[in-house]
Amino acid sequence: MYADTMSQASAKQTFGECARTMMKQSEIMVQWGSRQCQTTYNNMKGSVVMASVLTQEKFHTVDDIYSLPEGSRAELIDGQIYYMAPPSRRHQAIARELFSSIHSYLKSKGGSCESFFAPFAVFLNGDDTNYVEPDISVICDPGKLNDKGCTGAPDWIIEIVSPGSRRMDYFTKLFKYRTTGVREYWIVDPEKNRILVYNFESEDTGDYTFADSVKAGIYDDLFIDFPHMAALLHI
Repeated sequence: MYADTMSQASAKQTFGECARTMMKQSEIMVQWGSRQCQTTYNNMKGSVVMASVLTQEKFHTVDDIYSLPEGSRAELIDGQIYYMAPPSRRHQAIARELFSSIHSYLKSKGGSCESFFAPFAVFLNGDDTNYVEPDISVICDPGKLNDKGCTGAPDWIIEIVSPGSRRMDYFTKLFKYRTTGVREYWIVDPEKNRILVYNFESEDTGDYTFADSVKAGIYDDLFIDFPHMAALLHI
C-alpha cells in the first residue's frame, strides 16, 4: 500500500501542501486524483498531524454522473463521486430567498452577470472529472455558458449546508472553489446560525450570523438581508 512504502518524513512532505492551503481551517479534506488525504491543523501547537491515507479508489468521469439512475443526484470532484441527499424544505426556502435577492439585483443593474439555482451543472475545470451543482451560482462571463451549464469557475457560489453536506461544503468545496478560480464563496449554515464569506480575490474572510446584513464582495452595493430572511423563515 502507498502509506506502507512511505517514510514518516516523506509523508509529511508530500501532504504538507495539503495542510498549508487552509491554515485557518481546523480540518480539510483534499482529493488528489484517486488518492485522498486528510489533514488536521492544530492552531494551539502550530503543528500539522497526518490523520489518514486511504487506499486507491476508482476514478470516475462526468459520464458516470450522467449514467446514474434517474432521480439520483451526485457531484464529482477530482474523479470521486459524492452522492447528494434531497434538500429539506428549509434548505429550499433559504435558496429561494437568496436567489430572489440576487436575481433582482442583477436584473436591476443590467450587465452580463446571470444567476442560477440548483440543479445547475458547473464543470469547474472544464474537464470531465469535476462536476458540481452549487445551490446558487453567479456567472459574469457569457462565454462560460452553454446548454449544459457552466464550463469553468463561476464568479460567486453559495452553498447552503445540510447535515450530510457539512464536510463537503466547509472543506472539500472550499479548497476546490478557491483553487479553480471562483472569486467569492459563501457558506450558509442555518443549523449553526452562521454565514461564512470567502473573498478569494482580496483573501478576506467574514464570519456572520442571520442577525447580520451581509455585503457581497464582488459588488459595490448588494447586501443580503439575513434578519428579514430569518424572520420570514423562522430561523
